[in-house]
Amino acid sequence: MVVRLPLTDLHTFPDHPFQVRDDEEMRETIQSVKEYGVIVPAIVRPREEGG
Repeated sequence: MVVRLPLTDLHTFPDHPFQVRDDEEMRETIQSVKEYGVIVPAIVRPREEGG
């Protein structure tokens, strides 16, 4: 099922392996998203504690 969620409803996942960095690889990723958009949608799930 695909739904649209406001970014304000999302929370970080502390153990996620992807981290925002300030390096060339991150800049290339940013440029790719600007040029092509996000090809793979984000996957989200409810938190056990709610919210």
